[in-house]
Order: sequence, then structure tokens, then C-alpha cells
Amino acid sequence: MRAETRHSAVVDVIAREIVAGVQPVGSRLSLAALQERFEISRTVAREAMRVLESKGMVESSRRTGLTVQATRVWNVLDPQVIAWRLSGAGRAAQTESLTQLRLAIEPFAAGLAAVRGDDEQRATLVSLARTMRTCDEQGDQAGRTDADLDFHALLLEASGNEMFQALSGAFRTNLGDEAGAGQRRGQDRAAYIDLHERIARAVDLRQPASAFQTMSRLLAPDRGDVTSTGTGQQPDPPAGAPATSRP
Repeated sequence: MRAETRHSAVVDVIAREIVAGVQPVGSRLSLAALQERFEISRTVAREAMRVLESKGMVESSRRTGLTVQATRVWNVLDPQVIAWRLSGAGRAAQTESLTQLRLAIEPFAAGLAAVRGDDEQRATLVSLARTMRTCDEQGDQAGRTDADLDFHALLLEASGNEMFQALSGAFRTNLGDEAGAGQRRGQDRAAYIDLHERIARAVDLRQPASAFQTMSRLLAPDRGDVTSTGTGQQPDPPAGAPATSRP
């Protein structure tokens, strides 16, 4: 097995153990123990721990060696960290956290895309929504999922906000996981795709309020406590959200 493959395998095993609590917060990891357990060189063991340290999952010091860190200091937006958390017992909590984050960001991003998106981006969003529909009708689940992932990534890009764009990897991991698990937050596929088409249309027609509200419905159709005003109406965009088209 190549050193790079061994290194990745060690990272994956230890990360999953940390997420699962097999390696609890405060526990110590030694390079010597890792070498013996995985039959690897000290160099490979050190590189594996550097990866986990870069993600905030372990901390290295001369005095204590490698110490497992609490979740609060992890790089929780790292797509690989998200994938590890989704694969463990805390899957439901991780999914909920990601959905809440997306609900806070993506409606605003959709509104901005309707104002800032260029002609090519707007046309591509419409095309991706159409591709989702076509693939679904043809039973092409992989094609539908790919178009879905690209749709949301492009929406963040079209918002023109580089901090929104930086969340693309985290959101892609969440979407890909939901597609693999067959989860659509209570919606059937037809309704889910219809909302994508409506978002794309609103962005294309430069209707930011409609884009914002429809994205809110897409992300939280069953969360009246979050998306409803209590009157059965969708909420207005928050202060600062784009509400009118540019001239």
C-alpha cells in the first residue's frame, strides 16, 4: 500500500473514532502507538496527525503530545469533517445544524443572485433546474443529483458574496448526503424540483423577493416555526436582503 493511501486510511479511522467518542475529548494519541497499531512509519503517523490537527480535531504540544479536542474547536465547516460526522451516531444533529445554516444563508444568496447574477449564471441555473426535471423523468438519479449540487453551488457563486461561496463545499456535502439517503425534508421529488424551477425563474427574471421566499420554502417546508409568519404567509426577506430588482 502506498504511503499516501496508508496516511489517508489512518486519518479516516482516527477521525471516525474521535467523532464516535471512541477517542474521547482529552484522550492522548502517541505517534509510537499509531505506528504499532497501523504498521506505519513515524513519518506517515506524523502526517496523518497533522491533517487532523489542521481540522482542529487534535492538538499537538511538546509537553502532552497529541490530545483529542472538543467539537467546539473543530473546523466544523470542513467538508471532510462534516462527512465524518454524518457517518456517525451524531448524524441527525449534524444534518439539523447544516439545514439551519443553509436556511440562514441560501435564501439571502438566492435574493442576491437575482440582483447580481450575470446572464450566463442566470441561464445556467434555469438549465440546471430543467436538467433535474429531465433526469428525474428518465430515472437518472445520479444525473439529477449532480444537477442539484451544481445548482446550489452556482447560486452561492451568483450571489457575488465570497463568504457565501466559501460554504459551497459544506453545503455540497450536506446535499450529497441527503441524496444518498433519499431524504428531501418531507417533499416528494416533483415538488422539490418544481421549487428549483421557481427559484431559477425568479433569479432569471430578477425577482429577489420571490427567489428568497421560494428558497426558504425549499429548505424548510415543514418548519413553520422558522419560515412562517404565523399567518400562513412566507416571511419577507430580512433587513438588508435585496427586495427590488436593479435598474
